[in-house]
Amino acid sequence: MKKFPLILWAVVLLCFPAYAVRQERPHTYQKGTEAYQKRKKTYTRNAIPKTTDYKASEKNQTQKDGEKSAAFPVPNKYALPNVNAYATVSRNQPAVDVKVERKEVDYVLKDSAFSCDSEKATADGCTRYKTKWSAAVDCAKPSVALTAKEVLVEIDLNKRHPKGSCLFDLTLKHELTHLSLNRKTLDTVLKTAASEILTAFQAMQRQGNSCEEIKRSVFELSRHYADVFIKEQEKQNNLIDGDGHYKYQNEQCAGKD
Repeated sequence: MKKFPLILWAVVLLCFPAYAVRQERPHTYQKGTEAYQKRKKTYTRNAIPKTTDYKASEKNQTQKDGEKSAAFPVPNKYALPNVNAYATVSRNQPAVDVKVERKEVDYVLKDSAFSCDSEKATADGCTRYKTKWSAAVDCAKPSVALTAKEVLVEIDLNKRHPKGSCLFDLTLKHELTHLSLNRKTLDTVLKTAASEILTAFQAMQRQGNSCEEIKRSVFELSRHYADVFIKEQEKQNNLIDGDGHYKYQNEQCAGKD
């Protein structure tokens, strides 16, 4: 009689081994593996049951938050800086290189009296001088290449005065003086522009401006000083022009041609 309960218990254990393991280790059994790890206990306090209406309102709020994030994205403090931002501008001392591209003088013989663009009409000659400015910025070096290109260098002469005559030579000398004066004025204004650009570049480096902002500032300064040159050019040319000059010139050549 004593053997029967033991046999019955052995049969139960042999027929239901998984059941015995689950009951014996309810928190460590993992189906399909031989690893047994203790599971962490979790607790919920005052959990609110989510009804159908609650789930719908929660979904709407999630959609609104998504739209708000899309319209007003939050900056990522771990993101890399923009390619045109602070990191791309070298903190080294910038250099401003000034270059003037010269053009050969064109001599044009014309009939009778003629005028020099907006200048007063003259009887004997005219000098036409125009430049085109450009500025290239390299933020990585850093450097600025400021260039003034001569696009029009022309001296008009009245062909009624033969070459080698007194009036021809004095007129040519006068117009060449205008050309020399224009070029000296250009060099002076370029030097001032380069100094101003260097100061502005250094200030924007200290402020942490982007490369695009520096380029915009340099371009505006270049355009400003190109206008300054035109005004200074007109001012200097007017100093050697006038009725007195032409009267003196005619007196010098009286009876020589």
